[in-house]
Amino acid sequence: MFHRSVRLLLVAFVFGLLVVPITADDHTRTDLLATGDPYDAIRFDDRDPGVPTPRNILGHDIGERFTRHAEMIGYLRVLADASDRVHMHQYGRSVQGRPLVTLTITSPENHARLPRILERNAELTTGERNAADRARSLARDSQPALVWFSFGVHGNEGSNMETAIQLAYILAAARGERIDGLLRDLVLVIDPSLNPDGQMRYVTWFQNIMGSEPNAHRWAAERSEPWPGGRSNHYLFDLNRDWSWLVQPESLARLRHYRAYRPQVHVDFHEQGADSPHFFGEGDTPYNLNIPISTREWLAKYTEDLSRAFDEFGLLYSTRERFDYLYPGYGKVTPVYHGAMSVLNEQAGHSRGGLAIEVEPGYTLTLAERIRNQLIVAITYLETTQRFRAEQLERFASFFREAVTDENSEIYFIARDNDPALLAKVWTLAEVHGFRIETLDRPISSGAVLSYQTGEPIDNHTLPAGTWVIRSAQPMGFFIKTLFEREPEIEDPDTYDITAWSLPVVFGLDAWYAKRSIPTLSTSPLAEWTRPTGSIEGDGRVAIMVPSTQYHFPHALGLAAHHALHSRLAGDAIEMPDGVVVPPGSLIVHTQRNDADAVRAFERDLVSAGLTARRLARGISTTGPVLGANANRRFVHPRIAIVRDRPTSSLDFGATWHLFDVEQRIDHTIVLADQLGRLDLDQFNVLIIPNCWGSIGAVFDDRIVERLDAWVRSGGTLVGVGSAGAWASGRILRIDGSSSDDDESSDKEERPVASALTFEERRARSVEDRIPGALLQVRPDTTHPIMFGAPEWLGAVVRSGRTLPVRDNGFVLARYADQPRLAGVLSDRNASRLANQPAMTLHRHSGGVVICIADEVATRGFTHAAQRLLLNAATLGPSMTSRHQPLGDEID
Repeated sequence: MFHRSVRLLLVAFVFGLLVVPITADDHTRTDLLATGDPYDAIRFDDRDPGVPTPRNILGHDIGERFTRHAEMIGYLRVLADASDRVHMHQYGRSVQGRPLVTLTITSPENHARLPRILERNAELTTGERNAADRARSLARDSQPALVWFSFGVHGNEGSNMETAIQLAYILAAARGERIDGLLRDLVLVIDPSLNPDGQMRYVTWFQNIMGSEPNAHRWAAERSEPWPGGRSNHYLFDLNRDWSWLVQPESLARLRHYRAYRPQVHVDFHEQGADSPHFFGEGDTPYNLNIPISTREWLAKYTEDLSRAFDEFGLLYSTRERFDYLYPGYGKVTPVYHGAMSVLNEQAGHSRGGLAIEVEPGYTLTLAERIRNQLIVAITYLETTQRFRAEQLERFASFFREAVTDENSEIYFIARDNDPALLAKVWTLAEVHGFRIETLDRPISSGAVLSYQTGEPIDNHTLPAGTWVIRSAQPMGFFIKTLFEREPEIEDPDTYDITAWSLPVVFGLDAWYAKRSIPTLSTSPLAEWTRPTGSIEGDGRVAIMVPSTQYHFPHALGLAAHHALHSRLAGDAIEMPDGVVVPPGSLIVHTQRNDADAVRAFERDLVSAGLTARRLARGISTTGPVLGANANRRFVHPRIAIVRDRPTSSLDFGATWHLFDVEQRIDHTIVLADQLGRLDLDQFNVLIIPNCWGSIGAVFDDRIVERLDAWVRSGGTLVGVGSAGAWASGRILRIDGSSSDDDESSDKEERPVASALTFEERRARSVEDRIPGALLQVRPDTTHPIMFGAPEWLGAVVRSGRTLPVRDNGFVLARYADQPRLAGVLSDRNASRLANQPAMTLHRHSGGVVICIADEVATRGFTHAAQRLLLNAATLGPSMTSRHQPLGDEID
């Protein structure tokens, strides 16, 4: 049978992989490729029998089957106990509690002096004038180069963790002058599994779907990993996009540990499609122009070395294509800003690869072959670094010096009265990434200060004393500039990820910047900063007021619902007799209408969350409605359901889930998409459908449409995000007119039909029409009750270019600005098409409401300003429905 031949092929691979130590001369090149023996590929032909093999401990050879994460941890502990070359360290835990570990592998002598090695390595990161001289001195004094290998950030790229295990064994067991030299000249850190929760999701599925033997047929069930797949972590975040932002605990723990080493070389191991060649080395344009030319030159040198190794074995590969270095959050890019020569490696295989897959007639790609290729990469890069050890140390030191002396340095100013929760996020990034924050000693007024909203100078603007100051002229300056500059300079618009992410804009900070030095700037280091604690001010007994302008105000609304408190929402700005101003939309909890214990618990939870509130002594106001007026609408407690599984995008669902479950901690229930036809919708008054992929109608059929329509009419709030918003507009509201970036009907000027264009012209039009994550200005209607607490303008990372239709009796809750582009790739056509168009709409639908948001707003967990649109929709939507409000208190 077909799968029995695969079994024999796998056995040949794995026995070559571990059991038989063979010298390179024992086989011809053809035999090598037939057996896939990595000892041929890396030419270590002697090993210590006292070091346990994976089979000794795991009961299987690496490449024979997938290793479970706990098995990997167990084997690596045994390996570390058995070898004085290997030290194991746990640096954190995944969301689900699995250990995150690294192995440090070097000579016993280097282990004995590792603290001193790391201390001397840190001396090279100061950016001082003599840094390069110091690097040369350390190289002469046998300072090893530091190398870091990252495996398995995507859990369904199956060869990565397996390669880490096998590589660790090889380096622990190999004997001879060659391995001794490598371990003398290098300190290697292996992170074997950056995403253990995703890896276990994939492996558990594969082990359940596979029969007694692997089946390499292209249509076997082993090819079709179910939603959400093992790529992402527990909260379905792509951890390979989180290295800069540190939203997920795996990322935060890892970078803290990474900064203790700050390696000269970092290799990011991945897999891509099974039909693809092996990719390595230099990426494609665009490069972020904050990356020094010298780093790109070193990428070319490493590419050249590895290409020779692959040529030696006749292996297919590609380089200098597709994978660019623009977005800073990649695992291959963030380390660049920490001084590493960081390179991507993509082996063919991925989820569909399984244990074996027939790529084409006569060629079956096995897991063992994938591991072999990864080992070739690992050993080649180690040997390249060994050869260039002194040069890498010098390049590393020069990188930080170049950042300090950068002619194009900028200065960023952050108001100290920003919301403490957002300042805490900036402080964490500074602390973990290692950049300095200062504060202004005295106020300054300067025409050099520019607006993030317009990019233009601000007239007559004074920055007060205490303003946070972050200069890019410091050792981590290239990273600072990449994160804080208003917009990156992009050399090539054809990129496969987002093209703008300016931290002050996406965080929603009051901030400014200067592109030149300011002579009058006097600052002091901000050495310590502690987030202010929450507080309840005043001693009044009438009501507790929570201002709506706070970042965690949606959490306060969730707390009020959780404690079942009767409360209202301020319908306008209110000034109290004692001068206290109540912002529109603020929460008013009437103490005499609620259980005293519940009120006290609510207050404790507010303080614990860092929120501020005030006890009000009077119900009468000086201006604005009195506290008990119907103008202050009753807060209807949201009972939120969030839809998961197909057709929702797993990443967009994950961002939404994390927003409600972790970031804002609002009670909610996750429901399955295919249950919408039978679950009791009346248990909920809010249903969020995240952005979807593929055909929504294939899952949300006519029967589900009828149920949702009836539920909304009876008082429900339906929130559709992205394509789900366009679907809700068409299927629930029955409004035509949603458009996307490739919709010719939305063009204001005619242009030639596609068939009239040449192939190259059509390719150029495709690039022009696409919006690969531009930062656009969105203006909420802050006069509408559902937008109370939102800023006057915010920056949203937009990828679809979708617009929303609106009826005459509908509301545009937010629209794109007249000149929508703040930063990133956005063609003039798309800018014109999106100008002043609805980005968020609300329509009454009998007793309920349908709220549509044009694009995903919780992107990757760092777009804190835009998230408020979704949070307000979910927490305030039920309070906008006529069914749940007193007569005359509905939204229209």
